[in-house]
Amino acid sequence: MKLVAIANSKGGVGKTTLTTSLAVQASEGGTRPIAVVDTDPTGSLREWYGRRHNSGGPEQPELLTGCDTVADAVDRTIAVGQIWDYVFIDTAPGAASEIREAMEAADITIIPIRPSSYDIMASETAVGIADELGVNYLVVVNDAVASDGLHAEAQEFVAGSGQTIPVAKTVVMHRKPHITAALSGRVAREFRGGSQQSRALAAKDIADLWAEIRQALGEPS
Repeated sequence: MKLVAIANSKGGVGKTTLTTSLAVQASEGGTRPIAVVDTDPTGSLREWYGRRHNSGGPEQPELLTGCDTVADAVDRTIAVGQIWDYVFIDTAPGAASEIREAMEAADITIIPIRPSSYDIMASETAVGIADELGVNYLVVVNDAVASDGLHAEAQEFVAGSGQTIPVAKTVVMHRKPHITAALSGRVAREFRGGSQQSRALAAKDIADLWAEIRQALGEPS
């Protein structure tokens, strides 16, 4: 079993969308179930799961309930015998102590940032904690708008900041299917409305990112 934490001290960076999308991607072709945990008090992931369940959506991923903290999630996975391939933890923004706790428990932490100066500055907290702990992590430029070109600048700035910061080659672009799919508890690869091309591109972003994450975990492609 591998724990994947999605964390940043700043809100509004797309943590929940990234968590659900990666969890569904990880469930494709797997032999064991996938689980998601929502430790964010706003409960966006729990709301997504409720819509998925109530609309008769796919059973995967499973939602681990009763886990208000990362420690709760870790204890729960141990108690039931670690039956999952991956457990994805959507953490709360702003809580440095919880980010630290998540990073210490996780096999890898994904730090999503939007391509803006404020997001890059805010990500320094999470990156600093990861470097201090010496843990495995990956910075991901998320929810980027193709037309403004800022995603490439954000990648270059973070990668060239003077630190050895692992930055994903894959940029998750701002695409409508990510938004509309969530309304029914789905992710872009499962959505059937809108433009087929847009759905395919949204799904490819997540598939490519998941391949990078698996590589960072030392798993075969």
